[in-house]
Amino acid sequence: MDARGELEGRGRPPSTVRQIAATTILAAGVFAAEWLLGGQVAVGALYILPVTLSFSIRRARHVDLAASICTVLTVTSLFAARPDELQLALVHRAVALFAIWVTAHLGKVRARNELAIANQRKTLGVTLQSIADAVITTDARERITLINDEAEMLTGWSAKDAQGKRLAEVFNVIASSTDANHPSLPATIEEDVIPSMHEIRVRSRQGNILTIEASSAPIFDTEESSRPLGRVLVFHDISARKAHEATVEALAYRDPLTGLANRTSFLDRLDLELAHAKRRGARMALCFIDMDGFKVVNDTLGHAIGDRLLQSIANRLREALREEDTIARLGGDEFTVILPEIATGADAVSVARKLVDALRPPHQIEGHSISALPSVGIAIFPDEAETPDKLLRQADAAMYLAKSRGGGRWQRAEAK
Repeated sequence: MDARGELEGRGRPPSTVRQIAATTILAAGVFAAEWLLGGQVAVGALYILPVTLSFSIRRARHVDLAASICTVLTVTSLFAARPDELQLALVHRAVALFAIWVTAHLGKVRARNELAIANQRKTLGVTLQSIADAVITTDARERITLINDEAEMLTGWSAKDAQGKRLAEVFNVIASSTDANHPSLPATIEEDVIPSMHEIRVRSRQGNILTIEASSAPIFDTEESSRPLGRVLVFHDISARKAHEATVEALAYRDPLTGLANRTSFLDRLDLELAHAKRRGARMALCFIDMDGFKVVNDTLGHAIGDRLLQSIANRLREALREEDTIARLGGDEFTVILPEIATGADAVSVARKLVDALRPPHQIEGHSISALPSVGIAIFPDEAETPDKLLRQADAAMYLAKSRGGGRWQRAEAK
């Protein structure tokens, strides 16, 4: 049964025919008891009858009908009383009528409350299936009690299969944010409420990985209760949005041709690494690379071959450098490399020599053997410069000096 059916199914009134038939049978039994066993037994039976009916009849008007039948039988049964017992019989009937209508009133109150609860369940069921968010509720043991259609689709679990399963089995979290702005889901329902949405990665029953936003809160029976009855979990899929954000970020901070950092990303990284070096009292270096003769390649072989050459250069730079080094394409055939936390200036020179050697062999592109030698300028913090702008200017000037000396070599900037 799905969530809506489960909610609507509870509190459904039994058949009216069955109710009236049961009332008639019980009333006939009372009348027989009055006839055969005397007033004392009958009065007891007439009291038990409406009490029993008050627990079995689900509609207020049927309670009234049953009470009316009992009233008629109670009054008509006076004709069966012996003359010497008539006064006692009247007292018994008065007590029975009081019991019948008091119990009938209580039964109607209960019937109306059950109807209101049934309507609330029906409304809740329709609401849960209509909202766009996925909803899962659990009991105090973290067993699933309800899962709506959207949650079925995202988790891959049907309501029937998920019913009674542990939340961790159906809602399979594989990664979640742990920073202050995006706290993880609480491990148990005893933990604090998380009112705001936060990102989580989950694996569906079919193995699909989704990025979702979720919030979780405990369910209490009363405001004074400190022990939660369960948890409600609300979530929705943001995988498409995250993919779009990644694309936008790549366009903003990555060179689309080579996949290297672009100028904006490079300048941010240079500021960051320079700040780290100042705080730690360490050295760092910046290499400025310009490819000699690249314009000739574009003019003679075309821009498509030139783009392939730039991609090949980027790949060689990645292979020659450490993971913590930052490689960027500033534009055209100009590249920069940030070398954080070098021990001495000689280390930066050693890396520059390695880059020249890595880029020296010809590039094999679509049947063409293309040579593109680099000119590399080196500037070291704090030896040659202490600010990002000056460090970049010093490395650029050193690169032009290397190019003026024939290219295919490295040159360190002059000390400040």
